Amino acid sequence: MKLSSIRFLTSRSFADRQFVSKRALVINEIMFPVAQYPELKGFFDKVLAADQEQLVLQSTVATAGK
Repeated sequence: MKLSSIRFLTSRSFADRQFVSKRALVINEIMFPVAQYPELKGFFDKVLAADQEQLVLQSTVATAGK
């Protein structure tokens, strides 16, 4: 069974010394059948895992003349 009424979209970019992360959670249903509970829970477990991702930033030394 596929949850076609739910989408979780993410995009990440890094430009001009700025990190931008965009996220959208789209749910087009109000009620879900009990039979879909395991799949629905699995989906939200993945959203939770995405919430807990870490970003590691490292500084770099700029070289003169480059």
